[in-house]
Parts: sequence; structure tokens; C-alpha cells
Amino acid sequence: MTIPVSIGARYESDVTDHTLAGAGVCRVDGYTVFVDGAVKGERVAFEPYRVTAKYAAARLLHTLLPSPARTQPFCAHYGQCGGCALQFVDYARHLEILRDGLAAALRRVPDIGDIPPIAAMERPFHYRCKAVFTAAVRDGRIRVGFLSEKSHIVTPVDDCPLLHPPLMEAARAVEREVGQPASPLAAAGLSQVMVRAGLRTHERMIALRTLRPLSRAGGRELAARLPGIDSLYAAAGKGAYRLVAGAPFITEKILGLTLRISPDAFFQVNPLQTDTLYRMVREHVGDVRPELLLDAYCGTGSIGLTAAGAAREVIGVESVAAAVADARENARMNGIGNASFRQGMAEDVLPEMLRAGARPGMIIVDPPRRGVHAALIDAAAAARVPHIVYVSCNPFTLARDLIALTARGYRVASVRGVDLFPWTGKVECVVLMSKNRG
Repeated sequence: MTIPVSIGARYESDVTDHTLAGAGVCRVDGYTVFVDGAVKGERVAFEPYRVTAKYAAARLLHTLLPSPARTQPFCAHYGQCGGCALQFVDYARHLEILRDGLAAALRRVPDIGDIPPIAAMERPFHYRCKAVFTAAVRDGRIRVGFLSEKSHIVTPVDDCPLLHPPLMEAARAVEREVGQPASPLAAAGLSQVMVRAGLRTHERMIALRTLRPLSRAGGRELAARLPGIDSLYAAAGKGAYRLVAGAPFITEKILGLTLRISPDAFFQVNPLQTDTLYRMVREHVGDVRPELLLDAYCGTGSIGLTAAGAAREVIGVESVAAAVADARENARMNGIGNASFRQGMAEDVLPEMLRAGARPGMIIVDPPRRGVHAALIDAAAAARVPHIVYVSCNPFTLARDLIALTARGYRVASVRGVDLFPWTGKVECVVLMSKNRG
């Protein structure tokens, strides 16, 4: 096949579809071109900058026939920091793109059915309660900002409409502090700033990565110079974080539970939509009311603990020892006596449970983006676990795993998407899989 486009040439086409990455899909003589920032329903002029045998990527030159859904990006740094993919459309179209993208990713899953509307956020701004800033020298002084997409270039930011405001305030305070010659931070040097906050508890944590070690005395002095910080950690180079001042953790409230957050702990960054996400999981557990609920990839125990009232017993499994300790403490703090937590790999623990005579009535999996380990899918199917609730942040590995489960006798009973990361092109999903009879 002769490729009908070339780099640097100008073309016009109608936009027939869109992607989660923020590109419109165009066709030139049947050949697919992904045009950055084009909106479905528009007619656009574009210029390819990358051409392969199967597709091309192109920059948008002009919108010849604009979509009513097109809007002006609301962030001054849009297109520079790489954090948002979909600011050029209104929120209603943004949700359509998420649903269409999820449906496209899952289209090969047997009997998937229609994808219902994505669970929207009432106010899709200032929701993010964790941010990592990188330090760089700009105009003779140290600034903090975000890495541009697919690069090591730092874009300094003065504001971010996605961040919970205290995060930006803390980052600005650190930026000011590193510029003060008398500050311990100026002596240590700064490479990275991680800020976490409790939306409902108003607690704040800063974790710094410095070029040279920050002493405990220097940490205490720095904490005094950064008012309103409840927990301050530091690490030199690529070393482990150590507490230099304040509390060892902060807390957040999710569905009425108080949950602790350590600097390295995985914790959903959008507490308001996490309520929605976990409520969906809890509803599935409540419909089954299993005697034994296995929470695989349990992290600090947040999902299993919020669903513990709908099961007789919850066992959480997590490979990271620090997360297991946090999970146990979360259970203790909230007075939840029917949940226990084990360190290990779920694909190893499940066969051990079966040998001990314990068979889960339901498994919750909330894996990292790479998806569920194939051994756990095999173990769950071999154990004939009746129900699996799959929480996913990656529609493509979700599709792979759902296809594997359907091949092992499961069917998709429910699919629901949640807008956990508005404007970024990412979508969270909760799927209920049930074992076929027979």
C-alpha cells in the first residue's frame, strides 16, 4: 500500500472519531491520521509530523469547520506541561470521549454490551491532592514545575487548575525557600518536591528530594519556615524518604473512614471521586455479601475496608510491607475487626487459602496499570471464585484481562466508568465479573 500522506505536507479532512490521548481521527484515502487537538465532527487542516506504515500523527493547522464542543483551554500552561489532554472541549464532550475510548478499548471483550455514561464530577477542578514538582534553574533562579510530555524539560507553573490549592501554595513556599541563602534548603539543593494533602482533613505533607542530605536540625528549621506543613520528609538523591519534622503520616476521609497516607503509599488522588468509585465497589460486594472477601493488590487497605461492612471477613494481600502496616493501622483506627492483611503476592496467597479450606466468595482486584498477573487469573478461575470486582486505571490491560477471564468461564455482569482524573484523558473503571454456572 502506498502511504497517501507525507511529513510537512498540508491536508484537509473530516474528523470522524477521537482518542483518549486528545487526538481526532481523520482518514486520507482510507489511511488513518491522528490529529492532535482535533474534535470529532470538525473539518480540519493538518500537517503530518510522523508517518508509519499503519498511521500518521499530525499537528492541527486550522479548524475549517469548528465543533460546538470546542472551547478555549482554561490553563495558561496547557500544551506545555503535558498534564492535560482534553482541555480544548467542554466537559460534556470530555465525558463522551472517555466513554467512547473505554468502549473502543473493550470492544473485543465477549458480550461487553453498551458502556453507560461516565460518572461525572460535579466540579471538575482543584481535585488533585498529590503533585510532584521538578526543580530547574530558570532565569537565574530555581523554579518548580512539571515535566513536559515525553521530555525532561521542566515547565515552571504558577498555578494549576487541577490541583487542590494548598498543594500549589506549598510548592510556591518551597520555591521561595530554596532561593533564600540562609535557608537549610538552599544548602541542601533541591531536585524534586512532592506535596500531598487531605482534602477533608486539611493536613499537608511535603517530601523533598535534595542534592545533598538535609540534617534533622536543618529539617526542623525548614519546617518552622514552612508554616502549615504537618509532615516533612526528605531524601538525598535516590535514597529513601526519612521523616525530618512533624507527623509520620497525614490522613484523608473516604466514605466516612479515616485513612493514613505515607509519602510512598498509593492513595487515589481525587478523594471526591474516590467516594464514587469505592461506593460502586461496595455496592457489588453488598449485592453478594460474601462470607470471605479477598482484596488483592490491597495497598493500604482502602477498598477492602470501605467494603468490610458488606462481608463477614476481609483478607487483604499486598506485596509492599509498608503498605501492609498502613492497612493494619487503618483497620485499627477505624475499629474494623473483620479485616486482616497479609504481605505477599495474591497469586501465591489464594492457593494457600484454598489448601487451608478458605474459599473467597468474591475477589477485588485493583492492580497497577500493567494489569492483573496471569497467575492470579488462573488461580481465581481454578478456585471457581464466583465473583470478581476489577478496578482498573488502564482500559487496555483491563480488556486483555477480561478476555482472559471470559475464556475461563466468567462473564461481564457490569461495567461502569468514573471520571477520576478530569481533563487528562484517563478513565477509571469498575467491572463485575461473575462465574458462569456449570
